[in-house]
Amino acid sequence: MTDSSQHRVGGGIDRNNRRVVMARCLLLVVLPVIGWLATFSPWQPFMQFSDKLRHIAAFLVLTGLIWQSWPAVPVHRRLLLMVALGLGLELVQTLTPTREFHLDDLAASVMGAVVFEALRESYRRIHTLLISPPSR
Repeated sequence: MTDSSQHRVGGGIDRNNRRVVMARCLLLVVLPVIGWLATFSPWQPFMQFSDKLRHIAAFLVLTGLIWQSWPAVPVHRRLLLMVALGLGLELVQTLTPTREFHLDDLAASVMGAVVFEALRESYRRIHTLLISPPSR
């Protein structure tokens, strides 16, 4: 007997497992793309603001994919992983001739992860309020 949170779909794979597999496959595509953009795309000082938005967006998506891939991982570990990833990308940039380490890029990357976690928690709380039975 399965609990009510598992919904079987074609092939006997429950919907939650399918979501995990899809998120992990997307990570295999997204991580190399972000790594390539972080190391090989030319730095453009006149686009400083849009660069920060790209960091926020990239890490918001990455954090979401990691959450979908390993939903049982606690928030603080996920955020530590994202800080380590952001720091790693910034350090790798020091090895390239056209890029350099920027602390504000790391801050924007971490902000993207924090924004995802804040949105996820807000959604969870609203969803809980809407589906919980009224107390008498």
